[in-house]
Order: sequence, then structure tokens, then C-alpha cells
Amino acid sequence: MSRRCVPLALKAALAEALDPALVCAVIEQESGWNPWKMRFQKSVFPRVVVPLLKGDRISISEGYARCFCWGLMGILGHDAREAGFAGPYLSALCDSGENVSLGCRILRRKIDAASGETFRALLTWGECQSRERATLYADRIFARRSFWLERLSQNEVKSIR
Repeated sequence: MSRRCVPLALKAALAEALDPALVCAVIEQESGWNPWKMRFQKSVFPRVVVPLLKGDRISISEGYARCFCWGLMGILGHDAREAGFAGPYLSALCDSGENVSLGCRILRRKIDAASGETFRALLTWGECQSRERATLYADRIFARRSFWLERLSQNEVKSIR
């Protein structure tokens, strides 16, 4: 884990009124703190990208890029575009600061859409194909959150504010 990334995660979490331990848990689960991590989510292509391609609204390259989860928080390219990411290339989401800031904004929106229920919001984060896998994913995040609750000192969080 990069020592530089933890303060970024704490700052972005606090800016969106998120639990810093939750954000660190998502990062650990999604990328293992590797800002260059990419993962293709094939289930996104037929559901989201094909309709956009049929309407000639995006290029094929953009379509495939929207199917990848990018960077520290594993932001799905399509979610990034829906949240207003306007960069010309989704690979810019591998920038740690950009990724964590946008990822926290998206997570905040998901939690708000789930009426403040973090577990329900996490069911939609991992782009899992079944309810069972989504529940397992959310359980893993909460297990990692427990670790981060113990690891993050109050002084570390206060120094970010």
C-alpha cells in the first residue's frame, strides 16, 4: 500500500461525509492499493454499451473502456461518465487523486440512493452478476472496514481535517 494514498483516501472520504475506514476498505478490496489496477466487467457490455454503440453515441474504444473498473476504487468507466467525468480517456482514472475523489462522490450518491444504507449501496458497487455474489462482496468490504477502523488512528483522521 502506498503511504501517499491513505491520506488521499481520508481526505476524499471526509469531503463526502463518508466513513474513512469504509473508503479504505473499498480501495483494499478493489485494487489492493494499486492505482494502476484495471478489471474488465463483461456483464456491462451488453447491458450498457451495446445500446450506446447502436446509436453511434460513443466509439468502440470508449465502449470497451466503460466496461473496465479503473484505479484504486475500481470505478466502473460507465459510472464515471454518468457521474460527470469528462476527461477524454477513462484511463485518467488511474490518477490516484482523481480516482479517490470521484470514487467517493459516486459512493456517496449510491449510499444516498440507498436511503443511507451502506450495505445496500455496496451491493451496487461491485457490478456483481448475482445477489449472492453482491452480498459476499459487501460482506468482504465490511470485514475489511473492521480492520481499517482499528488501524486508522483518530489523530490521523483529525490531521486530514
